[in-house]
Amino acid sequence: MTYAVSLYQPGDQVIYNVDVRNTGSINAKVSSISLTGVSAALAANVTYTLTYADGTEILPDDTLDVNQSRTLRLTVTYNNVTEVPATDIPLSLGATITYIQA
Repeated sequence: MTYAVSLYQPGDQVIYNVDVRNTGSINAKVSSISLTGVSAALAANVTYTLTYADGTEILPDDTLDVNQSRTLRLTVTYNNVTEVPATDIPLSLGATITYIQA
């Protein structure tokens, strides 16, 4: 999925909810979680998180049983910073959760 958003001022935020469902025949567990696209230099300006919809952290070994669904929440926040960049800074963010056999 690709989304285009604009965060205009500190405090602006965008939240996406995504449903994940195990349609396989065996239980699955989280093997790894990867968030990409925010460099160390930009991390002071932008917070980027992927959690369960209730805000709980997604951890390795969390399980997703056969036919179970979970709603994930992807949040991008323009942090409260003292200096706002003079020009737009495009970001290409990515999130990957790898599931393996439980």
